[in-house]
Amino acid sequence: MHLPATHARLVHVVNPEVDMDTLTLSYITAMAITGYGEVQDGQPSWAQRELHVYTNMVRVDPESWSAEYACSLSEFTSAEREPRAPLYFHDGLASIAQSHSQDMSSHDFMAHESSDGTDFGTRVWPWYSGTMIGENVAYGYADNWDVVLEGWMCSAGHRSNIMAGDFEDIGPGVVSRSYTQDFGAGAGTPHIQIAMGVHLPQTPTREVEFLATFEDDEAPNGIWVETTDDCLAMEPLAGDDLRGAWSVEASSEDGCAQYRFTWESGSGIGGSLPETGSYLYGDGCPEWTDEEPTGCTADEEDPSDPNTEDEDDSSSDPEDEGGNDGRGDDDLGERDSNTQSDCPGGVGLCLEDSDGDKIEGKGCSTAPSRPGATLLLGALFGLASRRRRR
Repeated sequence: MHLPATHARLVHVVNPEVDMDTLTLSYITAMAITGYGEVQDGQPSWAQRELHVYTNMVRVDPESWSAEYACSLSEFTSAEREPRAPLYFHDGLASIAQSHSQDMSSHDFMAHESSDGTDFGTRVWPWYSGTMIGENVAYGYADNWDVVLEGWMCSAGHRSNIMAGDFEDIGPGVVSRSYTQDFGAGAGTPHIQIAMGVHLPQTPTREVEFLATFEDDEAPNGIWVETTDDCLAMEPLAGDDLRGAWSVEASSEDGCAQYRFTWESGSGIGGSLPETGSYLYGDGCPEWTDEEPTGCTADEEDPSDPNTEDEDDSSSDPEDEGGNDGRGDDDLGERDSNTQSDCPGGVGLCLEDSDGDKIEGKGCSTAPSRPGATLLLGALFGLASRRRRR
């Protein structure tokens, strides 16, 4: 069994001029105008959205997750402790990140260069029209949570990319245990209040959790998960009302369940993610449909509070639905014998040994905790890089 280990390479170099007239047809196709968050040609996939959301969760409130990092906050610079705006999904960056993760997985390697020797800048720049790009890659982590919280955020070069205030856009790529994040700045990507959201686990059986990150210049009147029949009020998980992570748990629905994230700003302006249609979960279901759920618009008497006066609506208090591990029963590889229990008087988790005794140095924390978090030991590696366009 190997202890976690990471290494990073941070490169500051001037990128050669790129003739934007040489953009490939595939890039132009990928950047076709669609509603933000819609799934087109398979992306953003569920795995891409999950990696995106976890990255934004640490950006909007990095100190809240101190109990989840495999390192100490003392390793963070003061700038890396500062909350940052969430990153926005960029289809071009996502396409090349997903392609690179597939390349690494198929050819069993990890590097910023492609398997054919193409360097990082040559590979990424044609897919992005901004002024700055960066990249994190990793291999061997069990899932998206571990690669972000235990890997990249505990490696200086990767953490610098994730917490860089200049970056605005992200393209996540996930194939098996090969991970890529491509970052960008200066492309003028449109921003909406909810940068990304996702459901957990990928295929719920009894319980489902919804996570999203929100940013606006005024506190929202409400943020909801809209399903076919319900309007689930989300609650703050980390950060504050202007910039933070939100969550809600509920009983999962049968079949192909529709949902989308909706909000109403303090000035009464609403919106949704995806901007049209809805995401889906369920065994064998597609990622997205152009049909829109109506759970938040069914109550015409008071649409700002769609859960009122509905005695049969159990969604008004999702905590009554019982515990949810948030991750399903997927086999994520070898784990140690430590288990977890609720912290007395706290929100976090405590690690216990096989006899039920608390492990020294692994105390309780009131910081937000990962749903169903467990301690994973494995072979973990990572690389980071960053470049500017001249």
